[in-house]
Amino acid sequence: MRGSTSTHKKTTMKFIKKVSGYVNAVQITKATFTEPHPNPEHVVGVLYDPVLEQATMTTNHGVAVAQVGDWIITNSTGESYPCQADIFESTYTAVETEDPVADEFAVVSKKRLDELAHKENKLLALEAAGVDNWDGYAGALEIMKDLEAEG
Repeated sequence: MRGSTSTHKKTTMKFIKKVSGYVNAVQITKATFTEPHPNPEHVVGVLYDPVLEQATMTTNHGVAVAQVGDWIITNSTGESYPCQADIFESTYTAVETEDPVADEFAVVSKKRLDELAHKENKLLALEAAGVDNWDGYAGALEIMKDLEAEG
């Protein structure tokens, strides 16, 4: 308001990077509505209208509609939502793998995971107690680096 005093702090705009992880996406084309059914390109939970050539879905923000050319994105929580082609192309990049999540994670047994957690806790406790000040600590790290380079 003009003439009034305010105790609000001035905020500074910050650049924030969106980290959304991997999504599944399919682009709506004319074939989306003309191909025989069931169509493997159809996203579960999306209503496809061949007369209007549009796809309708319920999102966390309400009902959304996608047109030919738009993309339907399904995120890691299973929510599907439409995205205009120009926005999609400037925001997303295709990956050359069938399962990008599998490329980033390894399967280990619970027993091995527990062993690794125990060893990590032991190392953290030793470092907290000052073992990283031990004369042989630097040499041990060099040996470990060499072993990791070999394997």
